[in-house]
Formats: sequence, structure tokens, C-alpha cells
Amino acid sequence: MKILTGNEFARELAARRTRSGKSYRRLATEIGLGQATISGWCTGRHLPQTAVTDRFLALLAALNVPAVEQEAFAEALVRLRSVRVLASLPDINPYPGLRAFQVDEADRFFGRKELTARLVSAVANGSVIVVGASGCGKTSLLRAGLVPALTSPVEFVPVGAVDTLSSKPEDAVLVIDHLEELFTLHGDEEVRREFLAKVSARSTPVVFGLRADFYDHALRYPFLAALLRDHQVIVEPMADAELREVVVRPAAAAGLELEAGLVELLVRDTAGAPAGLPLLSHAVHATVERCLAESGAEGVVRVEHYRDVGGVHGAVARSADLAVDAVPSESLPLVRRLFLRLVRIDDEAADTRRRIGFDELFEGRADEKVDALSTVLDVFVTYRLLTVDADSVEISHEALLSAWPLLSEWLAEDRVGRHVHSRLTAASKRS
Repeated sequence: MKILTGNEFARELAARRTRSGKSYRRLATEIGLGQATISGWCTGRHLPQTAVTDRFLALLAALNVPAVEQEAFAEALVRLRSVRVLASLPDINPYPGLRAFQVDEADRFFGRKELTARLVSAVANGSVIVVGASGCGKTSLLRAGLVPALTSPVEFVPVGAVDTLSSKPEDAVLVIDHLEELFTLHGDEEVRREFLAKVSARSTPVVFGLRADFYDHALRYPFLAALLRDHQVIVEPMADAELREVVVRPAAAAGLELEAGLVELLVRDTAGAPAGLPLLSHAVHATVERCLAESGAEGVVRVEHYRDVGGVHGAVARSADLAVDAVPSESLPLVRRLFLRLVRIDDEAADTRRRIGFDELFEGRADEKVDALSTVLDVFVTYRLLTVDADSVEISHEALLSAWPLLSEWLAEDRVGRHVHSRLTAASKRS
């Protein structure tokens, strides 16, 4: 048994728990620790701390782990603790994975200098709509590129949040990202028109972010059509030189050494790929994590590490499959149901992710079901495939919808199932 990363530690431990057939509640009683603590070790939320090493060894014994494997777990734990200490330092892994760069990460955001300058200039002249394909980096551009470069105050407004608009300062630039949600998540046409009317009435600039495959939807509204005609900024795929910046400059800022040939391999694998940027970011994040696990902060990030995590085209699927493996077997059906709820399937447009509040997610569930679903969430957040805030959860990036074959299969099955149900319902009404 070889354990190199925290994820592998959690996966191996979870596998032993599943094999034992013991519940978290039973194990908690046997070794004198809380269920949440044991669940956290098995899902990768945290490693066992030094102060509870004896309880961790007791857990291995309760799981009937052979002595030789207990030693392997203990050795891996010592090494991973030192890596986690290093990893807790700022900038040790400067790549965000699937999620977008945030406003406070502008110092890690590279490759869009010219586009950012062009966008800032456009905003100085009024409202703008930023258009690009899914995975081109629109959200990162708005948050880590545009906002830090503006001198005026900036406010983010959720799509369709009519009541929120009136509370925003009149001198603030508004940023409304994911405009496509106005057409996918807000079915009330009156709400759409009221929202756009209030936005268009503002005296200060408003900056929209729109997925290109919803261009035709936006053209149906005069205010948006005018912006698309006269005040549009297109986010094009990055050139090779820009992709190199995305990889090289964050590594240099963090003091990471990249093996010769790795950068060119990353650029080659990313160039021309649909949703290439989030796939690249996830792959290089996983590659750095692999290096840190093996060699610590002084190690060289190698091509071998990159291939081990699956490369640009395989890292997301590999992470997702590892997350599934880390979920307790009795909770596996929850994974499918959860992800289907987090995606809005549309027969007339591209599928999109859907943000769900915890109140909606947990409503009506018994305590044990809430615990099981919480464990599933923890696992996928640990693997950076889901993103949570104080009250909601969403898929980290829509690139996951096509990059994870199992999820694509679930979505296809669900789409077929809904079509069959519709046909049966129509047939029953005719008869």
C-alpha cells in the first residue's frame, strides 16, 4: 500500500471502514471519538492531529487493519502532516483548480493583461457585456482582472435579484456575472424584464458576463441587444504565450520549480480544448499537490506528477472517480441524486450548473440522511469539484459536466427518462 497524498490517505481509510461494515456511530462508541471527527478523516476534510494519534491507531485496530498496513498509515500520516504544514503557507499552491479566481487573488491571475486593459477602457465609457464560451475564463477576468483594476466602488449583484438592486450605491459599478441564469433559472418573464429595466436605468456602468451559447436569448431584449451590438467585449481562447503565463508566473511567485518540458506539455494539451482553462487549472493544481505530497515544497514539479494525475484531459475525471471511491458505499445513490439536482438539464440549450441552498437540499430529510449527504458534500468539496458558501452549494465549474464521463452518463439517462415520462403522460391523456 502506497499513500502519497491526503486524498489517497482518506480514500484508503474510507475503504477500510467500508470493508469493516461498521458505521461511524459504532466506531465512535468503540474508540471514544466523535462521528464527525472520524467522518472527517475518511472524507479528507482533515488529517488526524498529533494529540489524537493514539485514537487514530485505535481506529485502525477497530477496523481490523493488519499491523503492516497500520505502520504504513502511521508513516504516511507523519509525512502528510509536515506537507500540510507547508501547504498551509500562503501561495504554496497558487492554482485554484476548477473554481474561478476571486478578487483577492489578483496577484495570481495572469494571461489576460491586454484583455483586462481593454475591458477597463470599455467600462470607462459605460455598460459592457462580456461574452465568451464556457471555460474561457470570464468570471476570473471579471473578479481578478477587472475589479482590482477599477478605481470606483464595485458591487456584485446576483442575476434576477430585483430587490438587491435598489440597495446598491448609485456611484458603484455593478457586476452581474452568469447572465445566462436569467434565462435558465428565472422562468418568470415579468421578473426578467423588471430586472433588466432597473439595471438599464442606472447612471453608472453595469458589466455583464454571458456565455456565448446564450447569445440568442439575450438578443430578445432590446437593452441587452444594444449592448451586444455596440458595447461587447469578447473573451477569446488564450494564445500559447498567454497559457504559458497562466502556468509559469503563479509558480514563480510561489517559489515552485517546474521541470523542463512540463510547461510546453501543459500548453500543448490545453490549446484548442473546449473549456481548456478550468481543465488546465485543475490539472496543474492536482500536479502541484502530487509533488508536495512526494517531495514537499522543495521538490520539483515534474512531468511524471502531471501524468500521474491524468493530465489536462483526465485530471478532472480522475478526481471525480476518486471522490466517488471515498464515499461510503451506502451513500453512493446520494451522489447521483445530488449531482442531478445541481444541473439544470435543458433540451433547447446547453446544460448549466444550478446553485442549491442547504435549506432546500436538506429539507424533509431524517438526521441520518442529512449526515450521509453532508459526508458526500464534504468529499466532493475536498476534491474541489463542489464549491460551498455559507448557505449553498454548486458545481465548481460547468467543465465538470463534460469532463466526467460518469456524470455525462447520468445526465443522458435522466434526459431519456424525462422524455419517456413525458410521452407516457401524453399517451395517458389521449386514452
